[in-house]
Amino acid sequence: MSSYPITNAVTVQLIDRLADAANNGADGWNAVYNGLAPGYGVPANMAIDFAGDTRGTSKNFVLGDINPQNWEETSAFNYPLMTLFGMRSINQNWQKFHLFSGDIDIGINVFLTWPNSRVLVDFSPTADCVEEAMFTLLNRARNADPADQDWSEAVVYNGDLELKRSPIIRAGESWRQLLAFKATFEGVERGET
Repeated sequence: MSSYPITNAVTVQLIDRLADAANNGADGWNAVYNGLAPGYGVPANMAIDFAGDTRGTSKNFVLGDINPQNWEETSAFNYPLMTLFGMRSINQNWQKFHLFSGDIDIGINVFLTWPNSRVLVDFSPTADCVEEAMFTLLNRARNADPADQDWSEAVVYNGDLELKRSPIIRAGESWRQLLAFKATFEGVERGET
């Protein structure tokens, strides 16, 4: 039996798997974004430090739903900022004699910032590139291997990914926007048998 609370065990597996996928070198988040960037006319300079999270030294990636304003006030960090966290789990009792079987929503927030003091004519290219990179990262088989979409033994992912863009506000390096992604997975936790 997992050392995590029942419904949390699958969520923890998912977050670990997502962080691993994002940090996967040539197939990970930075490589996907930077490969797409020229097509959007934006600099190919995305550099999220996923490995630093395991050491507690990342300045732009955190496991948890944190507001960048709070991070600015307490710690050194860099934009863009990415957060990864469990949003909710719903036990829908799809399978009899399981401690948990239902949907698990994972949140991935990407906070973008622009250093310009004046309003840009078009803020959208960077956000559009982030959107395509996220959908690419989560909804493709890396290395042309369909088995690579196996998120964990207890999870099924059917590509249910949505994005909500916040209004652009005066914050961060001058302007800031939140791209809030929600990925829905189906999970099962048997517990002790």
